[in-house]
Amino acid sequence: MESAVKANILLVDDRPENLLAMETVLQDLGQNLVRASSAREALRFLLHEDVALILLDVQMPGVNGFELAELIRERERTQHTPIIFVSAVHDNEQYIFKGYSLGAVDYLTKPVDPEIVRSKARFFIKLFRQNEQIKRQAALLEESNARLDSLNIDLEIRVAERTKELKSANLELEREIDVRIKSEAREKTLREMAEESSRLKDEFLATVSHELRTPLNSILGWGQIIQDGKLSPEEQKNALETIHRNAKSQAQLIDDLLDTSRLITGNLRLDLSLTAVIPTIENAIEVVHPAADAKCISISTEFTSDVESITCDPNRLKQMIWNLLTNAVKFTPKDGCVDIKYQRSGDLVQIVVSDTGHGISAEFLPFVFDRFRQADSSSTRCSEGVGLGLSIVRHLAELHGGKASVSSEGPGTGAAFTISLPLSRVDSPTTEKAYPESNGSRHVDPNRKLDGVQVLLIDDDKDAREMMSFALELSGAKVNTCSSVPEAFELIATVPFDVLLADINMPGEDGYSFIGKLRNLTLENGANIPAIALTAMARPEDRERALSAGFEVHVSKPVDIDELSAAIIELAAKELPVDVYQKL
Repeated sequence: MESAVKANILLVDDRPENLLAMETVLQDLGQNLVRASSAREALRFLLHEDVALILLDVQMPGVNGFELAELIRERERTQHTPIIFVSAVHDNEQYIFKGYSLGAVDYLTKPVDPEIVRSKARFFIKLFRQNEQIKRQAALLEESNARLDSLNIDLEIRVAERTKELKSANLELEREIDVRIKSEAREKTLREMAEESSRLKDEFLATVSHELRTPLNSILGWGQIIQDGKLSPEEQKNALETIHRNAKSQAQLIDDLLDTSRLITGNLRLDLSLTAVIPTIENAIEVVHPAADAKCISISTEFTSDVESITCDPNRLKQMIWNLLTNAVKFTPKDGCVDIKYQRSGDLVQIVVSDTGHGISAEFLPFVFDRFRQADSSSTRCSEGVGLGLSIVRHLAELHGGKASVSSEGPGTGAAFTISLPLSRVDSPTTEKAYPESNGSRHVDPNRKLDGVQVLLIDDDKDAREMMSFALELSGAKVNTCSSVPEAFELIATVPFDVLLADINMPGEDGYSFIGKLRNLTLENGANIPAIALTAMARPEDRERALSAGFEVHVSKPVDIDELSAAIIELAAKELPVDVYQKL
């Protein structure tokens, strides 16, 4: 048996004595114990290495353990890495609950029991090795599939050659029968032989096709599911058993693990193709039916659109529909109803998912699509956790050039979520230029810093504000942040900003309202401060609208920090011409 590869265990604590103590507890496990005395050191290591477990101190200077856990969870590579919080201070239920809400697998308080720590570490080391084995098995599976494909092609060629030979033999037999005028008995015998040969040939082809394609279908299907990495350990086990069972008659084959992160990571790219909408909806309904049946919830459909197919990413379309259906089923009481409609509205198609669930208060409606946002009242569906899934729906819809919306008459009246998508789309928003072209390509000089540049960042998303302000401050910028337009103007009145960064989509007043008001100020009050629009809407018309509204640069989300820094440096070095605003 291949000797077990040592697993990495990442120890994160700003106190050297705590790191040494934890190393002493874990050294008998014989694994690679990696020290990190700050969030930055931990993130730098996680950029290039996989770890079996992270033991994370909560109270650290700068970025604390909870904030570091959020950053770790936002990265696709580390999204599911086990995290155990270790704290000597935050031991009340509030902090423990927060740790678990951030995806921690456990929360330990100091002093820790060494045997408990070792036991938990052994479990996650074992799980890590199982996952690594699954990845290796998936590679073997892919190689085996390639061999099977090659074997199938070779077999088809040989069968075709044999078929050609059989046909030639049959013709030759018929010619000989005609020429020699054999006796009826002889002729009958030869004919029966030829017919039997042809029948055997057909049966042979059918048998070979069945024996290759049936198990190959299961092997390729489960292999693809495993490679998507969305199966639980038990499901992975069942998948491997299925692959093994089907491959026994052919060759050796096996399985794999996980994919996501989302739009938050900035790596999502749409794979656009002409997609049939109704089959995609029906497929999503089929997936959620078991959950609906368990609550005796009926699902009805109404397809009135005359548009059969649209240009979109089929997997992302299914993901959006599935998220809305799952949300509706989850927050609809027993014996309730969920209805899904597919309709046309001008140049758009709309998919509407409505339910008889708890409904949403008017106060919370503007925040329904915000990440991790929940209503305070237990009578609303949002209080039970709609945040992340609905945020993904909104961003995916916007990446397709559409939008997601919600309506509800209030608590107890249910809710209706609508995805509106264009009929067709030639360009992909993920490949659109994030800002106007300069003379030549924009190159970011790593030596160019934002030292002393006064920046105001306006974004209702707390995580986005913290991430961008942290990154810009690392480059030397002085960053003020706020979450609304009124707060922004209060800051502009007191701080001489060099550059403004404004999100477009915000509740209440959006980025267009902000830039309009800014440009109507006097020059002394900040009318000519350069401004950058931040938005997930990256179509050419969105860029044109932002520039026409008064922004100097349009940056599409997910934001590339280097490119954003370059744009800030460029704008901070300029003073906008006064005559542009003389008409205001």
